[in-house]
Amino acid sequence: MKTEPSRAPLPDVSFEDLDFSLDTRTGQISFDDDVLRLVAYMNDIDWAWLTQDQSRIAALLMSWYERHRRYGGSINLAAEQVEASGIAAGQYVPFGSATVQ
Repeated sequence: MKTEPSRAPLPDVSFEDLDFSLDTRTGQISFDDDVLRLVAYMNDIDWAWLTQDQSRIAALLMSWYERHRRYGGSINLAAEQVEASGIAAGQYVPFGSATVQ
């Protein structure tokens, strides 16, 4: 299994399927864990490796969102806020406060 998330998710799984959201009051993000597990599986990314460091999850989520937008996907306000706040640039999400549904 790979240890680097280098390929984009398969076309039949969309970013919207993640139900990615941000609680602007607390800064917590949430998303559908099952969708991310599927993306990891379909891209041969080891789930245990991915979840060892939450910045890896953030990198995968944000790169997926960027690709989603580049190819005409709809805007996700939560992802836009995460990017705009600089959370996604280098340090990514403060995952001590992340919530996986």
